[in-house]
Amino acid sequence: MKLLILDPGLPARVEDRTGDLADLQQIVGGLIEALVTVPSREGRGRSVTAYANEEGLINDLPWCAVVPPHRHVIRGSIVVTALTRLGDTVGLTDKELEQVGVLLPEGWAVPVLLIVDDEEASNEMH
Repeated sequence: MKLLILDPGLPARVEDRTGDLADLQQIVGGLIEALVTVPSREGRGRSVTAYANEEGLINDLPWCAVVPPHRHVIRGSIVVTALTRLGDTVGLTDKELEQVGVLLPEGWAVPVLLIVDDEEASNEMH
């Protein structure tokens, strides 16, 4: 399944992996913690979720990215997957990959990982 992986200091990349719990834990280097979940552009109850090492700060892992709505830097690798309406981890579709962006604002030391919530953006426009 397609996963988006962001390692500290490296460009984001898409990899085809198993995406099971052991794989996600291997990517982040420990226990996983969900950072943010937004509805998928695919609909059907799917969502897009970013995970990181839940002990990244305690273990003093390298800075990786800011992930709104968090106001602090996430430490260690981040992996983005999709979830079914039943909560099963599945690969990202091309539409879902379009929802994810990595930006480096001028003057910032770490990038911002954005996962666009179309429903929230639509509500803000009205």
